[in-house]
Amino acid sequence: MKAIILFLIPMYAYSANITIEKPCSQETIEFSVSPQNSSLGQIMIEILDYNRIEYQGNTQGINSLLGTAVGLESYEVLSDERMRVYGWCYSVNGQNIEKLMSNYFPTKSDNIRWFYAYAEIIKNDWISYCTPVSLDLPVCH
Repeated sequence: MKAIILFLIPMYAYSANITIEKPCSQETIEFSVSPQNSSLGQIMIEILDYNRIEYQGNTQGINSLLGTAVGLESYEVLSDERMRVYGWCYSVNGQNIEKLMSNYFPTKSDNIRWFYAYAEIIKNDWISYCTPVSLDLPVCH
């Protein structure tokens, strides 16, 4: 029994955890992967393809996951001067990462979280980005 436990602990210790939060839901899809010097972009495309998860994008970035809107359909005009643009963001160990996923190389202890979010624009100024979508927003109805 000791040999099995000693074998399982190192395997778990060398994996990064990836969670995809389904939009407008509290459901998640979770994966454990061994990074092996691959970019997050390479890892994500392999995961999405292998698991047949609907997406639009490439190793540089994800435009859509699980059928979320793209292009003009991802814009929410709130007034003549204010709008929200929806899309996918990721955080690593609780911190938003300001890199393309092709430029981020996960480590064995990373907890990567993908979440549907918005950027808010007022008078052509970006005032926020990667604000997680809450269940009470119109995009969730």
